[in-house]
Amino acid sequence: MNKIFMNRLTMLAVTLMASMACFAQGKFDKGVTTDLPGGGLTPESEPFPYKGLSYKVLAIENSNVYKVQVVGFEPNLLANFDNMDGTDLQNKIEIPHYISASGSSFGLHVASVATDVFKTVDPALAEKIHELVIMYSTASFVNGIAISLPTTGDTFAGMTGLTTVTCNIPGDKVAAISATSFATSVYQTAFLITPDNSMGKYSLATGWGKFYKIKTEDGLLLGDFDGKDGVQQKDALLLQRALKKSIPLNPYNEALDFDNNGKVEQKDFLYMTRRLKKMLL
Repeated sequence: MNKIFMNRLTMLAVTLMASMACFAQGKFDKGVTTDLPGGGLTPESEPFPYKGLSYKVLAIENSNVYKVQVVGFEPNLLANFDNMDGTDLQNKIEIPHYISASGSSFGLHVASVATDVFKTVDPALAEKIHELVIMYSTASFVNGIAISLPTTGDTFAGMTGLTTVTCNIPGDKVAAISATSFATSVYQTAFLITPDNSMGKYSLATGWGKFYKIKTEDGLLLGDFDGKDGVQQKDALLLQRALKKSIPLNPYNEALDFDNNGKVEQKDFLYMTRRLKKMLL
């Protein structure tokens, strides 16, 4: 009888240890929240989670849409950084703009991002965040207003592992952001991907213009005259020669239109040399 009892006790101990190992490896983790919130939230409520981020309710619009602000990462992600590698996030943080209501779930209208919410990120989590996407909706519900990003502070500076920042806000709506919004290393090495015909607007906007590499969704790189080896001094020389000889630029090349006025001129060469100077400092 004692032998049977001891065998059962031993099996229980082995099972418990295996369970603890699984827990430590994240196998029992809940994952990030993928369901939209239901009703009952107010501006006085605690932030709610959705796809890796936490949101604070600012107001209730049209009876079934929460107007919200991004205020940080959701608890499930902070509890297990491996969630960043999972199929729900795939190493990408996406800030939506408008998600319509569905069934008993409320929709979301993301109006803004709070200042400095990602200024400090645990390095182990930061290295897993490779892409940041800022969405833009054309839905009439948001009335053409883009997500408001802070003009002060270091809001995304803690995301030091970013290799790509995609902003879908159209060029005619892009606004200045803080010049220290991103880490210096991100400004120098990550790609900023903009909507077509918007690169010039981003390059002249405070904060956004600090990115060394700005390109379109189709892969055009701002300032890359010859399409080889990125943007270099020789690209500026080639542009200057072309302008002096009035050579048609294919006949118009968005990658050389630094002010987005629809044509390539001498002042685009000046904008280009200024950018190169900053990159070489």
